[in-house]
Amino acid sequence: MAAGIDLPAADDPSLSWRERASVLVQGLGAAAGRMLQRAMLAAENNHARNAKDFMVAAAIASEKAALLGGGATSRTESYSVSARVDPEAERERIRQYDEEIALLNEELRRLEGGDPVGVLEPKAGDGDGA
Repeated sequence: MAAGIDLPAADDPSLSWRERASVLVQGLGAAAGRMLQRAMLAAENNHARNAKDFMVAAAIASEKAALLGGGATSRTESYSVSARVDPEAERERIRQYDEEIALLNEELRRLEGGDPVGVLEPKAGDGDGA
């Protein structure tokens, strides 16, 4: 018996999982209630840290009880990102990428066509003395 609540042992091997979950839900609900009472008492006595710790414990117990009871729990997170962008610099960078892509595509076409010119032998004007 815990704090006036008589619960069968959740690890009783004669219980099915559904029965065990029901016992756990009851226990977690009772624990959440006790933690909430303690949080309120701690807050009344100006023990903010203890009040916070009890509230966290109450929230965890409540969420676990909801999960075991088949209820849904949710969590929402949001992030904010900001950046300063120079549109002209970005256009220039895109232009450079486009040029590089065009050169790579040209090289790929030569390689796929079996034309190794410029790959194995330098092209005319690439410092080969021509």
